[in-house]
Amino acid sequence: MIFAAQPFKNGASLKLHLYDFVKTMFRAMLLLGVGINGVSHSVANTVIPPGLSSLSTADVRQAFIAFVNMTTAPGVEGSALQADSEFRDTDLWRSSLGFGAEFTLRSPIYNGYWGLALIGGGLDDQFELQDDFGESVRVEVDRDIVALRGSFGLSFPIDEHFKVRPFATLILSQATSESSAKGGVVEDFSNNPNGNFFLESKVEAVSGAGSLDLMYSQWHERLALDLFGRYNIMYTDAFSIDNPALDTWAWSQSIFAKATLSGPTDWFFLNQNWRWNTYYSHNNYLDQSKSALGFRYLNEVGVGLDWDMHIKPFDWFGWRYLGIRAGYTFGDDVRGFNVGITAR
Repeated sequence: MIFAAQPFKNGASLKLHLYDFVKTMFRAMLLLGVGINGVSHSVANTVIPPGLSSLSTADVRQAFIAFVNMTTAPGVEGSALQADSEFRDTDLWRSSLGFGAEFTLRSPIYNGYWGLALIGGGLDDQFELQDDFGESVRVEVDRDIVALRGSFGLSFPIDEHFKVRPFATLILSQATSESSAKGGVVEDFSNNPNGNFFLESKVEAVSGAGSLDLMYSQWHERLALDLFGRYNIMYTDAFSIDNPALDTWAWSQSIFAKATLSGPTDWFFLNQNWRWNTYYSHNNYLDQSKSALGFRYLNEVGVGLDWDMHIKPFDWFGWRYLGIRAGYTFGDDVRGFNVGITAR
């Protein structure tokens, strides 16, 4: 939307005439938690940030749904990420405390699968725009989320190396979003002594996901190669009383692939061997716009050390490894790290 200066019969200035538009725009879009990417337009080799009037409520909703999916989707692992572009600086962290395992079903040829996790995450998003009068505006968005995730499904062995595991997941989330904007035309209409707009929102979300895992394992003498692939299709419904823009829903899809090479060490604990491993993984959010969080895909390389305890509590589910891991994340204008405890 572009406005051009035109004479008014009542003699009012263009700036005053746009008061309601600017005030509504900031309250309904920027301050409702919109996160946008530094997508730019190049004119005669000059990079210009997008004007404020190019924003929409859809940007708000897209950014929030992407945040929920990035932190709570099945297969999401703990990490600290930073996305940088010319007009944007985004820090995102996510962590989970949980467990997933297969349990034995006596008569059929397949096993069951279950998982349970407590999840936490946060976002600190800062970016600069130009208003439609060419003035710089500084926008800050802070979000936090806690969630409970439960999964249940089946595991079908195809042969001694390959198996397929379909499962369903239910996720309950609670999030807070704090957004502010300062500078440019914002200061002219702000009723805040600091010259900025501020809004805090609380959101509850319910997500359902269907996942399909493909797993392949191959042993060669003392070394083991594990290949893992996962496809998620996820529906998220968010509810917010104090923020209409975050009262929304959306479908999303993602894929995750991981290759792990492992081998034994000379270390033992309680007569059980420690195994080293090295891995590479790729996580791609297929229908997520890069403008939502500043990136669409992640690559990670890392190393780990697992204790091969191989126990089966109550003769119900298998618990093979307990270990530690450290990894480096990169790709699509994002970098980060992953350090944590693993159980599988």
